[in-house]
Amino acid sequence: MPMYMRSILWICLLLSSIRLYSQTTVLNPNGAGGFELGNTFADNGWINSASSEVNRWVLGSR
Repeated sequence: MPMYMRSILWICLLLSSIRLYSQTTVLNPNGAGGFELGNTFADNGWINSASSEVNRWVLGSR
């Protein structure tokens, strides 16, 4: 077998053995992550870490 064919074979074997990872679903909208168990954070196993301070959003210029 010629050397260039052996090199091509090794490159193909190397590239075919690499595991590729793609998109993952972190919050499944069909399960408990999509607020299917209730209307509050606690009903769905979420933790609300917001403080009791009012957070006012403003649109425009000041």
